[in-house]
Amino acid sequence: MTSLPFKTRQETKSSELLYTIHSDVVGPMRTSSHGGCKYFVTFIDECSRYTKIYFLKHKNEVQDYFKEFKCEVENFTGKRIKFLQSDNGVSEYKSKEFSKYLIDHGIQRRFSAPYTPQQNGLAERKNRSVLDKARCLLLEANLPDSFWAEAIFCANYLINRSPSRSLNGKTPFELWVGHPPTVNHLQIFGSKAFFLNKNQNKSKFDCRANDGIFVGYSEQSKAYRIWDPVKRKIIVTRDVRIMDKFFYDKSKAPSAPKLIVDEGNLNSDSSPNDLVDINVIVENPQDDIQDDDPDTDTSTSESSDTDGSYETGDDDDADQSPSNNNIGPETPEQQANMRLRNRNDLRPPLWTSDYVMTAIPESNVLGGPEANVWQAAIKDEIRAHLKNDTWKIVPKKEGSNVIGSKLILKCKYKPSGELERRKARLVARGFAQRPGLDFTETYAPVTKLSSIRLLLALSVEEDLHINQLDVSTAFLNGEISEEIFMEKPANLEQFLTEIMLDESDVDNSIIFQRAKQMLQDLRQTDSKMVCRLNKALYGLKQAGRNWFQKLDSKLKHLG
Repeated sequence: MTSLPFKTRQETKSSELLYTIHSDVVGPMRTSSHGGCKYFVTFIDECSRYTKIYFLKHKNEVQDYFKEFKCEVENFTGKRIKFLQSDNGVSEYKSKEFSKYLIDHGIQRRFSAPYTPQQNGLAERKNRSVLDKARCLLLEANLPDSFWAEAIFCANYLINRSPSRSLNGKTPFELWVGHPPTVNHLQIFGSKAFFLNKNQNKSKFDCRANDGIFVGYSEQSKAYRIWDPVKRKIIVTRDVRIMDKFFYDKSKAPSAPKLIVDEGNLNSDSSPNDLVDINVIVENPQDDIQDDDPDTDTSTSESSDTDGSYETGDDDDADQSPSNNNIGPETPEQQANMRLRNRNDLRPPLWTSDYVMTAIPESNVLGGPEANVWQAAIKDEIRAHLKNDTWKIVPKKEGSNVIGSKLILKCKYKPSGELERRKARLVARGFAQRPGLDFTETYAPVTKLSSIRLLLALSVEEDLHINQLDVSTAFLNGEISEEIFMEKPANLEQFLTEIMLDESDVDNSIIFQRAKQMLQDLRQTDSKMVCRLNKALYGLKQAGRNWFQKLDSKLKHLG
């Protein structure tokens, strides 16, 4: 038996505002907002497709924000909510307190069947539209993940003021408010902006304007929201000039540690983190912003993104069940434009950070806001190589092939999505090795997933226990027979000195002795010093084979 088909459209559509509200929760996000939120919940009016979004730290906060939503929209429209359509989320929609609240206010519940998101298709499709547009805003503006809440608001703000086919060309804002929206105040998200310096203590020769980043629209006043990278907070002001053809100059902003940051596996290549991970604290823009003077004074604010809501409309024909976009064949002109586009700009979405790596220049690793964290991770990696005796410092031989080295920083996450720790790994640039000289055989057997499944099935059938182990820095245990020279890691002398200080209180520390000897080798001659590898290293062509040979010999020795 297979699942029954779904109807492609709703049988009936509400013709009255607030008759039916659709809702769904999105998250957790890999990067927490700087208000501490990892989720957002949507409340969508079926009649107008007008939507409000609230940011949550935990799913069980849905009921609190629904109460806020209900008071606001019922006061605005003069109507009452009749039905609430949602999925079967236990913690967010089916708690006893929430159910009692809905019963007390005469609101009927409609749940989708378990594992059937198609029955909550309006909310599911809305979330997809919002995330798609927010992702594009972040990529185009080249902003880091920490701006995700601002991007979601701005995307929703624009969707809400865009015509929708499902509304016969009208906007959700128009059906909700009763008149078309004003759009002459709209700006390009992430644009460079100059805002008036209102510091009362400024001198006659201080700058009259500060630069920042346009990140959205104010809810409380007819003003814009500007990110001030110096004070690291949101400035709400109408005295602003937005350069819609220019984006913020990242070279003038403090940047995060500039190494290769792996958000998932080291074998996979992440999300945009070109700017420093800045604390964006999001208010919830809602009102239209006119070009005339605001009714209230310009203010500077810094508030949590959980304090209010965002609004959005629907620019697509949202069916009751989510559907895929139909993409037609590309024209030759489109294909040519794609070929001419800079491939460095084709960065992956922030939601896929498990599988991507962001290359950051190594020169700024000691100057970023998280320098201490990365320094500790790098020192741990260098300390492991000292203990393993991975290389020896020697003068470079004339005519020898010296391959490069690179540091990689790995962000390890818990199953819940929270950051567990940061880890550094030193790798060799094995692509510069010469076949026949720097390596010969490279083959190493790899277990297939089908073999693992077979072993698991046999263990279940025979009622056997399976033990599993993880070899730390496995490839470093392999021994190499070739003479391989590698460039010394960046800032090696500094890290060796710090390691010696850390190990100075340890009696007979082999790490201290090797660090001391390595520093002496680095300083004994004016010629260029390189690393001659004693052990295999990640990135070498033969590293996998060397590790297998080591493992094979040990297992055979154990019988």
